[in-house]
Amino acid sequence: MNRWLTSAAIHVVGALGLVAALVLVVALNLIADRWLAGTRLDLTEDRRHTLSAASREVLAAIDEPIELTLYYSEAAGAEIPLVARHAARVRDLLDDFVAAADGRLSVAGRDPAPFTAVEDEAVAAGLTAVPISDDVPPLYLGLVGRNSVDDQVVLTFLTPDRAESLEYDLSRLVRALTTPQQPVVGVLSQLAFAGRGQDGPDRPLPPFALYERLSELFVLRDINPMDATIDDDVEALMVIHPHGLPRPSWYAVDQFMLSGRPAVMFVDPLSEADVIRRTGERVFAPAASGFGPLGDSLGLRLAPRVVVGDPETAMEVDAGSASRVDVVRYLPWLDLGREHMAGPARIHQGLRTVSVGSAGILETRETVTAAVTPLLSSSAAAGRVGIGRISVDPDPRRLLAEHEPEGAPQTLAVRLTGTLATAFPDGPPEGTVDAAPALTETDQADVVVVADTDILDDRFWTERRRSVDGRRWTPVTDNDAFIVNILELQLGIIDLSGLRGRSPGGRPFSRLRDMERSAETLYRQTELDLIRELEETETELATLMQDGAVDPATVTAEWRAAREQLSRRLVETRQELRAVRVALREDVETLEQYLVILNVSIGPILLGVLALGVVSFRALRRRRRPA
Repeated sequence: MNRWLTSAAIHVVGALGLVAALVLVVALNLIADRWLAGTRLDLTEDRRHTLSAASREVLAAIDEPIELTLYYSEAAGAEIPLVARHAARVRDLLDDFVAAADGRLSVAGRDPAPFTAVEDEAVAAGLTAVPISDDVPPLYLGLVGRNSVDDQVVLTFLTPDRAESLEYDLSRLVRALTTPQQPVVGVLSQLAFAGRGQDGPDRPLPPFALYERLSELFVLRDINPMDATIDDDVEALMVIHPHGLPRPSWYAVDQFMLSGRPAVMFVDPLSEADVIRRTGERVFAPAASGFGPLGDSLGLRLAPRVVVGDPETAMEVDAGSASRVDVVRYLPWLDLGREHMAGPARIHQGLRTVSVGSAGILETRETVTAAVTPLLSSSAAAGRVGIGRISVDPDPRRLLAEHEPEGAPQTLAVRLTGTLATAFPDGPPEGTVDAAPALTETDQADVVVVADTDILDDRFWTERRRSVDGRRWTPVTDNDAFIVNILELQLGIIDLSGLRGRSPGGRPFSRLRDMERSAETLYRQTELDLIRELEETETELATLMQDGAVDPATVTAEWRAAREQLSRRLVETRQELRAVRVALREDVETLEQYLVILNVSIGPILLGVLALGVVSFRALRRRRRPA
């Protein structure tokens, strides 16, 4: 009886404890809803759900009221869960902005339903409507910002594709409204960067996508490269592919640098961006550019008639025929990751990949006086590739098989800061019209030099397709961000670089990648040797067939057998290469499956271990209680 009463009492106490726990949970939720509304605990690795210091700095700089209006189609968004989640993230982030702005920022939400005045407002502001279906109204998800003097900045569509850069886009909008006067950047270019006047009025070229991108952030002022006059209000200068400049134009660039204003130079031993855009009389224009008379004063040179080739970072291209795909790495085209970036953290902050094509190698001269900081470098496996080997019908297989590494990284971009002397110690060259006193030296130089112009080319960082935000291109690498980061650092603009791509990127299977590259290099070398042997066999056969003293029937039979044997070996080698790739791909997929299983099961396993520990602890305590 006593045992039964004791058991009943235990159950009653347990039930009362459960009820008390439920009451406590409800009470805590009510208290949290009343006093902790909007409070979050961010446990992500990169604190992606916490407003960054850069955004807080932008918000602290607001000196006049700013109004943001979010136009979002609720009905259309509800049909697409991805959009609905993204819209919720936009609202949460805007709430964080309002809370951090201390009353200087307000946000209003508007639903642009079809055929309403709100939709007319959205259309008038330039927002983009994305059609969904005949039964669902168009989708709006855009932001309009205004300050007290009616300056307006518009994000036409907050696409989920740019979710990782959402905080950057919002902070940039607020910064543009706080300081509406955009910096003036001069562009002195021998490329068709701005897309006009290079092929004549009858065949205008479209601007580079990067030109359009920079136009969103700066006031770009085109400068005639053949008669350079740089106005005093130009705050930074871009010099692109400066071949054939007259000395007065070089003098204008020299004096700009000595004024202490920042400059970015893009030189190239082989500008593919220039070659592919040539028509008419420009077909035979120089494809190379350099430092002209500024080489000694800058203390830099381009390694003559070579580009960098790097098997570790080379892009994969299809070197096969119309009927057969043959993927091989092309040494002069490089995808440079974070491990190949250096210098100020702000320049490579938020970047993952910068792509270059046929880039040159920068070397310092004995005349260098400024501090030299590398920004982009190859891997230690890189080597030098002669321009003659890639300028006409390059062979990716042969380049890879005959590659000779230098044993040290090659420098592709540098920053010069500090002391810089003029390249014109005797004064302005003949033909100079600028009457200002000549500058001879500065200790505040800030010049970035990139040994590649293809870094600017659409092919190396975009896909040319119209996106939902109205652009004709979509970024696939971070070339644009790299250039923007440089200019914003030089111009002293509030640093927002760390807001791009706050989610951590994928971590490659580096060991399997190295195994794959080693195996491919081995088989590519074997394949190339067989191809050479096959070519030599065919040449010898043709020579013997022309010799009248040799019996053609005998020669044909013997050499045909030899040729067929080589052809079989070549086919077998290619089959082995494909088998290696398949096997390595299977290994990667197996590892990925193991990682998925591990990540899914680790939580329940830990919870089970914890529960087992609690049960064991309670059982141990019961055993130790006195009877």
